[in-house]
Amino acid sequence: HLSSHQNDPLAAAIVHAVIDIVEEEDLIQRSRKVGQYFINALQQLQSRHPLVAQVRGRGLMIGMELSDSGESDNLAFHLALLCERQGLHITFTYYEPVIRFIPPLIITESEVDQAITILDDALTTLEKQSSRFADALPENCRSGPFIKTMVNGASPAALLRKVWRTSPQQWARKVQ
Repeated sequence: HLSSHQNDPLAAAIVHAVIDIVEEEDLIQRSRKVGQYFINALQQLQSRHPLVAQVRGRGLMIGMELSDSGESDNLAFHLALLCERQGLHITFTYYEPVIRFIPPLIITESEVDQAITILDDALTTLEKQSSRFADALPENCRSGPFIKTMVNGASPAALLRKVWRTSPQQWARKVQ
C-alpha cells in the first residue's frame, strides 16, 4: 500500500497541514524542552529507585532501563501493568527490561509530572514486592483471559512469540 495514495491530493494536503502545524507551533523545539524536563524527572526517579538502571533519550523519545536482577522475566511488563491500572499507558521492549516513552509532541510538563507520580508509585510497589505479577494482569472480559492464558508463567518474549504463532480466536476458544 505504499503507492496507492502517492498522487492523492487529499493526502498531500494533509501532510502539508501537518508540516505547517509542526512549524507554527515550534513542536521540534518544544519536544527538546519538554523531553529534557521528562529525562530530568526520570533521573530523579532513578536516584530514588534501585530498579531504574539507566535513563536515556533524545527529545521525547526516552528509554528507562530497569535493573535486571534476574528475579523476574516480567519486570517491565509488570511495571507497565501497574502503571496502566493508574491510567498511564507505557510500552516496553520484549528482550530487555526497557520502558519506552514516546508521548505526543503536545504533552505538557504537568502531564509529565502526572506520569512521574504514577511511575514513582509503581516502582515503589515493585520494590516492596507488594504486587504479584499475576494480580496485575487485566481483569476485563476481553484481554484478561487472553493474556492470562498466554502468559502462564512465560516471559513477555515468549508471550510475543506465542501471539505471533496464534490468533485471538484460537485462544478465545480455549478460554471458554
